[in-house]
Amino acid sequence: NKARPYLLAAGLPDSSWQRIQAMVLATDVSKGDTQDISPAEWLRGAFNGTLKKADAPKQLQVFFDDRDLATQAALLEDSDLGTSAGMPYEFARRMTALIAEETKVLSPTPQTLIGFIDHICRGTYITDAARQLFGNNLQTLRSLADEEHADTIYYWS
Repeated sequence: NKARPYLLAAGLPDSSWQRIQAMVLATDVSKGDTQDISPAEWLRGAFNGTLKKADAPKQLQVFFDDRDLATQAALLEDSDLGTSAGMPYEFARRMTALIAEETKVLSPTPQTLIGFIDHICRGTYITDAARQLFGNNLQTLRSLADEEHADTIYYWS
């Protein structure tokens, strides 16, 4: 929202701003205090046809009507997740440790990485392109995390 006045002053149409805002919002994997479904999950449901537009938050309903926008947002979401789940295992371990330190809620352990893969990534990427590019690595990360002791502590430095 802070960028909106600048983008509009630069000539961006308001309709384009709404699309950009929806795409950025769809990268949010948190559920918040009153939501059962994260914006990222709404995008996934719109893209895969598993959720209904009428139930979606107003800002995210555009994904049910505009397949091109849903595809662009899905690629953005997959790219965002790819920085964590498309890299070598040692990098995933360090990212898990950093996120745990940042949130102060998560633990820097294999269980957190497994939770990320199973619950945030849903075990796969949204688009075929990301599955082809990063899919095998995601499964490798999951297998390696499974092999570690649950009380292993990851360190980022």
